[in-house]
Amino acid sequence: MGTDVFDIGVIGSGGLAVAIAKRIEEIFYGHEDTVVPKFYIDKFNQTSFGVDTAAEAAKSRLVVLSMPKEMFHDIVQKGQIQLSEKQGVLSFIESLTIEEHMAHLSSPNIIRAVSNVAFEYGSALSAYTFWRGCSDERIDDARRLLNFGGDYLLHTTEDKLGRIGSITNTLLAISVDVQMQLEKVVKRGGFEEDTVRHIISSTLASSANISNFNGSRAGLLEQILRENPDAKACVDHVRGSGGIEILERMLLSNTSKATTPSQSTARPATATKIGAK
Repeated sequence: MGTDVFDIGVIGSGGLAVAIAKRIEEIFYGHEDTVVPKFYIDKFNQTSFGVDTAAEAAKSRLVVLSMPKEMFHDIVQKGQIQLSEKQGVLSFIESLTIEEHMAHLSSPNIIRAVSNVAFEYGSALSAYTFWRGCSDERIDDARRLLNFGGDYLLHTTEDKLGRIGSITNTLLAISVDVQMQLEKVVKRGGFEEDTVRHIISSTLASSANISNFNGSRAGLLEQILRENPDAKACVDHVRGSGGIEILERMLLSNTSKATTPSQSTARPATATKIGAK
């Protein structure tokens, strides 16, 4: 076995926990000598890497938590997560602050993160923050794990973490729904299914790249709408549907509930790519 053994234990329940486990499982088959997974996840324990108890998964160098807050409290109260000061915790538990984690776990190496189920496909955007006393080694472990789920990581403060999670999950849901609806409509136009998928995926990919466009996106949109009356009618309808206002209200609500723990940090960080030490 390699010298840099990445020992990962995933404890949790729900879609994100399963997505993380599936992605780690895929990464394993190419890094068998360095990646050692252990999974304690509802309905996922019968896989090759499933373990019988949360306590067994919690012996790992990096312990990943993705579950409802109630499940976390139940596991902790049963004494199933006993950590040393050298272990790291990467937690995706919503609404459980770093300080609340530290009240129940003995390790100072607490990293909180948000992501989405696109983690399974290596295309998720993840954001994270960490306790000021975290060791650089465990922070690197967390970044390495997050890079399994996608190349782009956003280092932020704890008070912004929940809002970033809301934005990414909402935009992902909208994007997937739009893609499904467009595929149905275009297919009715008499195109073959492969052609439909190519048209939709290529167009949505090009629109995503425009988010990095240095010129005037408003000017570009105006040109498209001016030359395509049907596109203008659709955009006008979407603008009048109220979806953006719902997102804005949700974010404002999250802002009013946000906390700003004094011990979390937003010092600059560089992501560690898969396979790097």
